[in-house]
Amino acid sequence: MPNHVPPAVLQIIEIQGPSLQGMSRPYKCIAEDGSLYYVKGQQTNRASLWKEWISAHLAVSLGLPLPPFALVQVDEALVAELPREWRDIGTTPAFGSRHHDSATWFESSLIEKVPPAVQQAV
Repeated sequence: MPNHVPPAVLQIIEIQGPSLQGMSRPYKCIAEDGSLYYVKGQQTNRASLWKEWISAHLAVSLGLPLPPFALVQVDEALVAELPREWRDIGTTPAFGSRHHDSATWFESSLIEKVPPAVQQAV
């Protein structure tokens, strides 16, 4: 997964619903670039979003493999059309991590499969 410089803010054009994984209940969304993103918005707290943003940038600076990420935003008109229980995604800037087919939920049992160089970088 190549490192990247994230765009300023990507607009979300479709919300497919909550993801089945993730403690902060990220939403599966399509952004204006046509890609699927896992979005953490107002359904989590601001401190969690800042930690996610800072951690992603640290990972990039260490050369760790991670899917591209970006600041994303959902328009008020789109949120108004959502089922009431999904509206907690909100309209403030949010953290979006682009879906990547080979990315998986990390379980501690997978540590043996992480290359030693990556473990040392972390």
